[in-house]
Parts: sequence; C-alpha cells; structure tokens
Amino acid sequence: MRKQLEELRVQMKKHNIDIYIVPTTDYHGSEYVNDYFKCREYISGFTGSAGTLAVTQDTAALWTDGRYFLQAEAQLSGSGIELMKEGTEGVPTLEQYIEALSCEKQDRKLRLGFDGRVVNAAWGKRLSEIAKEKHGSMYVMGLMNGARLGIAGQSTGVSQMAYNEALAYAKERKQFGKAIIEFPAVYDMLAIMKAKLAAGRSMLYATSRYVDVYKILEDIERDRKLEGGKLTPEERAECKTYSKLADAFTPLAKGMTSEYANQNTYDGIQVHGGSGFMLEYACQRLYRDARILSIYEGTTQLQTVAAGRYITNGFYGSVIADMLQYGQAPASAGSEDWCAEEFVALKEKCAAMAEKYNEAVAYVHDQKCDEFKDFVIRHLYEMAADIIMSLLLIGDASKAPELFAQSARVYNRYVASEIERHYNFIMGATPEDLADYRK
Repeated sequence: MRKQLEELRVQMKKHNIDIYIVPTTDYHGSEYVNDYFKCREYISGFTGSAGTLAVTQDTAALWTDGRYFLQAEAQLSGSGIELMKEGTEGVPTLEQYIEALSCEKQDRKLRLGFDGRVVNAAWGKRLSEIAKEKHGSMYVMGLMNGARLGIAGQSTGVSQMAYNEALAYAKERKQFGKAIIEFPAVYDMLAIMKAKLAAGRSMLYATSRYVDVYKILEDIERDRKLEGGKLTPEERAECKTYSKLADAFTPLAKGMTSEYANQNTYDGIQVHGGSGFMLEYACQRLYRDARILSIYEGTTQLQTVAAGRYITNGFYGSVIADMLQYGQAPASAGSEDWCAEEFVALKEKCAAMAEKYNEAVAYVHDQKCDEFKDFVIRHLYEMAADIIMSLLLIGDASKAPELFAQSARVYNRYVASEIERHYNFIMGATPEDLADYRK
C-alpha cells in the first residue's frame, strides 16, 4: 500500500469525502503536464500521460487506455490500486463505478471530491448529475469557489500592474511640451482604470471575508464533532448566512475582476500607444496574461449562470438593500452611520440605481420566458455587481478618504452610465426580439 494513498484517505475522512477523483490534466485540459499537475502520478506511482484515479476509503482504481496497460500493471503492482483497462469487456467506466458505489450507500448521501480547477465543465456537469440522481452531494463546489476566488486575486494583481505601468509611462512620456498624463483623454483612462482596480479589490476582500467566516465555522464544527459536540443554533445560522453570501459573491468577484483585468490591460496599451506592442514594455505581456483570466475556472458567461439564481430569487436585491442601510451584508455586520457625510450623494445615486435594477429584474420575471431571462442575465449580473462594488468603495472611502475618495466618485459616475445602458437594453427588449439574434 502506497503511503500517499493512506495520507489521501486520512484527508478524505477528515472532510467526509466518499470518493476522490484525480484526473491527469492541467488548467487547460492538456494530456502532457508539468510536474506541478502530476498529482495522479504522485499518489498512484503510475507515470503514463493518460489515467484517472478514483479513491475510496476501502478501494482504489485507475482507468487508462490501451497504450499503458502493460506499464500500468507493472507500476501498480502491490500499490493497492486496481487497474481498469478502458474499452475492455466487463470493465466498468468511472461513471458506472461511482454509480455502483452510490447504490451501496443508500443509507446516506454520497460525497464526491476533486480539484475543480482541472475538471472541464462537461465532465463536472455529468458528475453533478450522477450525484443528484443518487441523492449525493458535491464537495467540488467549495473547491471551485476557492479556485475562482484565486483567479479574482490574480485578476486584481494584473489590473494593478497594468495601472502601474500605464501611470509610470504617462508621467514619463512627453508630447507637445508636457507629460501626456496632463491630457484629459489620458487622465480619464487612468482614473477609470484606478477606479475599476479599487472596486474589484473591494469585491475581492468582501468575498474573501465571507469565505473565511463560513470556513472557520465549518472547521469549528468538525473539531466539536470529534468531541461529541456541535455548533450552537446561532453559529449554525451564521455559517449558513456566510456560506450563502460566499456562494453569491464568488461569481461576481471572479467575473468582474477578470473582465476589469482585460479592460485595464487594454487601456494600458492604449496609454502606451504604439510602444505598447513592443516587447520592451510589460503592458503587452499583461494584455496576453489577462485574456485567460475570464476563461479558466469558468468563463464569465458561466459566472453569470452561477449568479443567476441569486438574481431571480431576489437575493442580490436584498443584499443591496442591506448595504444601502448598513454598509455591509448581512446587516448585523454593519451600522447605520457607515457612510461619511461627503459621500451621501453617491449613496443616494446607488439607491436610484438599485431601483432600476429591481425594476429590470421584475420586468424580466414578468416575461415568463426562460430563454429571454438567459438572454439578458449578463446585463442583470453586471448591474448587481456594479451597485455592490460602488457601495463597497463608498464604504472604503468613508474609512480612508485619502486613499479611496477619488476612485469612489469616479467609479460611481462610471457605473451610473453602465446601469443606464443595461437598464435601457433590458426594458427595451422582448422575447420576440430573440429572433433577431438566433442563427
């Protein structure tokens, strides 16, 4: 029995995972991966380029194709891992293997686990369907949210670097006898870049806080269970509240920060002009780096799907209402005097934006057409995110005006026009208009 297999089972038991699946791929679906992604090889000892490992507390099996049957038999010998020869008569597929195990555990829910960063959407959806069919649950959602939060952090870092590079160049580059940062066309771009960066960072921090709170409470619950205890009713309610907030904010954080990273790197090159294409300047590399951020760990389109239920069930609307009154969600985490006097006008503009958002949500609901809802959901998604980030930035500016006052005003002005654009598009559309867009 391999030591790595035993160590994995210890962690599975700690997190109540029945089956842990280890594919052989990286973030881009590659078959041939670098050492960082060779988790399956590390656990099983099998070094072939293709193979998927499934581990339970009692069994372990590895699926691979005909290229590696002989190699796998030799390398898995004595490891405690059964070789599953794909395409061979009588050998179950991984899905059939999971289904069979779930049937054995009808007394309770089956919990699947895997690294959501290296699983494509189609396969993840299929595993989710199996879990639902068998009344199971998916540990992967926590992993996916953690991974998406990581991408939000990466996106914020890329945005910061793009802004830094553009600001430095604009101060240094002179045209017509003065630095180009003194021209309105340039300082307008830089101010909006800075505002998007600050808003995205505020969203990242808020989401991280929600994740931290519910994760800490889950850890406390696990520790208490070992001693025969449990969370108090108040702690359980708090855990549920913050878990829901984390699940609702994560797609907003990942989607918006990655889109802002793309926009800021685009504008960063624009500030540089033709020099932005030259390898001597970092902005061209940042522009290429940013492009993957809105794709991996779920495209922005998938983030809107993940956020969709919180739009249609009114959750984002209630979050915005709490934030308008108390500066935070949940309301218990804030206070009524959260907004400094100098920023009350900005808060009132957010309240007006919230009215338009709620009106647009109600309008879409009244159409009673799922296809129409899916068609405009991106607009509603961005409206909710824009308002929430503006309120977060107003809160930051109220605490540290020397750092955030300028960006709070710029961003509030920017999103007011964005809200108007999204509102006009939604309210001017009908289900019948979809015919113009279909192929």
